Amino acid sequence: MALMARGTTRLRAARLCLAALVAVATAITLGPDDSGYQSYALGLAALVLLGGWIRSQTDEAGLAGRIATGALGVLLLAPAVGIRVSKVSEASFVLDQTSPHLAVFNLPEIAAGVVQATGPMMLGAGLALIILGGRLGGTVMGAILGGATGAWAGQTLTMQVGRAFGAEHFDEVVML
Repeated sequence: MALMARGTTRLRAARLCLAALVAVATAITLGPDDSGYQSYALGLAALVLLGGWIRSQTDEAGLAGRIATGALGVLLLAPAVGIRVSKVSEASFVLDQTSPHLAVFNLPEIAAGVVQATGPMMLGAGLALIILGGRLGGTVMGAILGGATGAWAGQTLTMQVGRAFGAEHFDEVVML
């Protein structure tokens, strides 16, 4: 019995480390090359370790396990929300320092930068939740991955608008 418990503990520890590694590798590999962003990605790994350990202390099959899995999903979204707020405030500062004419042309590029930072962070959180939560995390993981997909779709759209502005094809902007 003690041998079986030790094997289960090792498996949980391995899943926890794998989830943290996958989350940080996904966020850093797909995200922008910015030291501020990378610190948020490392924070995501720390939250995966902490939240996964707390979740492992509950009974996975019961109501407490479901609540813990949902709480873990919300906890893992914290770095994505933080980087978004940071990038939006950075973008607001940049836009305040430029003329209105240049701000219109630079806005799509700035908006794409905000979304580019959020999508990979959400993807890393969703993958970590798949590893840690299994089927119990399906609903929350689906919402997180849906948000990441929406972020990348928004980034693609803002990049297209930026290209149309740069080429002064304002009819394409209306079509997008």
